[in-house]
Amino acid sequence: MKKIFPIIILLVLYSLAYMQESEQALFDQGMAAYRNGNYSEAQNSFFKILQAYPEGNLKTISKLMLGKAYYQLGDYAGVEIVCENFFKNHPNSSYLDDIHHLLGNSFFKRNEYQKAVEEWLWVVHNSKDPRLKKKSGSYVFHTMDQYFSEREIRSFELKYQDNIFDGLVTILRAKKLIEKGEESKGNVLLRKFLREEPNHFYAEEARRLVGEFPLTARTNNFIYFKAVDGELKEIGDKIESGMRYAISEYQTRNQGEQIDIQSVELDQSVASALLTANQKMKNSQRLCLIGPIDADQCAALSLLSKYEQSPYVVPLSSEVGYTQLSPYTFQLTPDVETKGRFIGEYAVQELGLKKVAILAPANDYGKGFARSFMEAIQANGAEVVTDQWYYLFFTEYLAQLEDDENVSSDDSIQAGFRRFMEKKFEDIDYGQDSTQIPATGIDGLLIVTNPQYISYIAPQFAFHNINCMLLGNEGWNDPDQLQKFKQYIDGLTYITSRYYDRDSWNYKEFTTRYRLETKKTPEFYQLFGYDTMKWILQNYRPGITPEELKERLENTNLYQGIIANIQFVDKPRVNEELKVIKFSVGQLVQVN
Repeated sequence: MKKIFPIIILLVLYSLAYMQESEQALFDQGMAAYRNGNYSEAQNSFFKILQAYPEGNLKTISKLMLGKAYYQLGDYAGVEIVCENFFKNHPNSSYLDDIHHLLGNSFFKRNEYQKAVEEWLWVVHNSKDPRLKKKSGSYVFHTMDQYFSEREIRSFELKYQDNIFDGLVTILRAKKLIEKGEESKGNVLLRKFLREEPNHFYAEEARRLVGEFPLTARTNNFIYFKAVDGELKEIGDKIESGMRYAISEYQTRNQGEQIDIQSVELDQSVASALLTANQKMKNSQRLCLIGPIDADQCAALSLLSKYEQSPYVVPLSSEVGYTQLSPYTFQLTPDVETKGRFIGEYAVQELGLKKVAILAPANDYGKGFARSFMEAIQANGAEVVTDQWYYLFFTEYLAQLEDDENVSSDDSIQAGFRRFMEKKFEDIDYGQDSTQIPATGIDGLLIVTNPQYISYIAPQFAFHNINCMLLGNEGWNDPDQLQKFKQYIDGLTYITSRYYDRDSWNYKEFTTRYRLETKKTPEFYQLFGYDTMKWILQNYRPGITPEELKERLENTNLYQGIIANIQFVDKPRVNEELKVIKFSVGQLVQVN
């Protein structure tokens, strides 16, 4: 009961007046929030559908998306509750394969690998969706390869006596032989399998292992690491799509130049990621390593790049220290110290602020951002008058609710919830005692957040009548949320490393080209992948060695991309290009 209490609390919090909204409108809101990474807001919308329209036309897809939102928020117990409910109430739904796949992902995250494989095998055997079958099949292969003992494999053989599983086991055992140094035995087994089963479900894995996978024949490979896990893999796939488009453009201009991306999937284990990466690097002529998204894996691969003396590009993580681990590592997203220092210097040097306050989450990111901001403010002769902290997902408040026997209605919960947020603002000394008088004791307030908390924080800024400049981190970079609460935060100034103007000539011209070639409209991560590879290719030359590429990347000129600019100034190999965005009269304007 204890582990599902937060779910019950959220159900109560979200069960307020929304009946006037149509089922389709709520669903569209939820999907838009989900695509933008606002998973708490998406969860809210899907909850509303299931409560307001329990027999609606969208109830099954809403349950699936609710489970996916739980998954993105790391609430795997919630995922399992949604999935079990789905199995019980919708056994004939066309989304059943998606639910089994999602439940497998959740089990994997909880290190329950046998349960995960069983769910994915259900998809392999029963789904009519070729894409989902292939994805689940890949997850089965990599999970059994990394986490199953020979005894566990034999146990599954007794349960799954069919052609697909027999072929899978054959390839896994051949791979084990190759890894133990018995390459000839392993290759004999794989070639025999391919002669007898050329169209087998796992034939592609066999071909890859015997060296017939076409990408391994390239001499100039960019090895791209991405997650094997579903949602992170989707982001990785989009980044890869953008990078491949950049390479195709390069090859169109440079006929005969043999460059390509070798895409390698990594599961969540750091140790297995290192083993996989090391094996790939030994078996191919790599020029540069890129990815993945997971921060711990990025740190491990940074160390590997040092020993292998190979350039390594960290695309998305903003944690501090990667480039200190290896002189071959390049970080394309400015780290948290760079971000805090940048907006601190901007606040004083450009905006002329003298006294500022800070409200930030009590995690490593929030503390690091606030500390760097404070140091920059003080170094430039201004003053931080106070700093206040809040807890992500309001765990402090939820913990209080679990121990509060007097909480009995949604009204009392809502009232307590408001008091919880208001207290965070009340603790800041604005220089005035009354919310009826504009607070002018400070001329700037930095609020560090992420998109899912904008709806809670923005109204408080107005409620306390704070008459000062509102500053923010990249967590404010959500145009939809800003529009929704524009009456509270007009004049907000925030920073981000990735921003694009849909009305700019560069964006429109690129989008037209991309659509003509791919028949798709590029989204955020495709744009970022394109900029990443375009920057690397700007420093590439035919016949270049990894060491030479590393030197050219390190001394790169300013790259101005569609969504990201890249240049290394103060910190070696850490991108310091940030954009200042002002939200005024409902419009976003880049001001630097």
